[in-house]
Amino acid sequence: MHPAIKEILIFAVKLLIFVFFFLFASVVLLQSSGQFINLIKTSVSEKSRVTILGFVQNPVALEKASTLSEKANLIDRAILEMELAIGLLELHSASPALLAKYTARLKQLQSKKEQQESESQDSSSMLINKSLVSSTGKAVKPWKE
Repeated sequence: MHPAIKEILIFAVKLLIFVFFFLFASVVLLQSSGQFINLIKTSVSEKSRVTILGFVQNPVALEKASTLSEKANLIDRAILEMELAIGLLELHSASPALLAKYTARLKQLQSKKEQQESESQDSSSMLINKSLVSSTGKAVKPWKE
């Protein structure tokens, strides 16, 4: 056998052994691969996510990612992905009809976000109002400054 091929095979075997031990140590130290994956997911900051999404050059992929984010109830993330998709379409002078479609989706997400915010404000004001009722069931006047 040629000496160069022999050296390549030795290197490949050493590499496989190293990868095996690295993965084994990672799983053992983190008790499961699920914790390892969660560690990777949580270490990505929002700024890093925007930077990574900036490399995506396909507005359809960004739209699908937006839909998945919406299903996971991550409306802010879905809005960001749609804004990036619209930016790509504008950059490449897309047709007005296509821009209108993506803009309508963005407006839908923004209205959903506003609705969620108003619902959360309503629920917090209801909690405050409930706390103003005494144990006897009679309303207590709120303290005024």
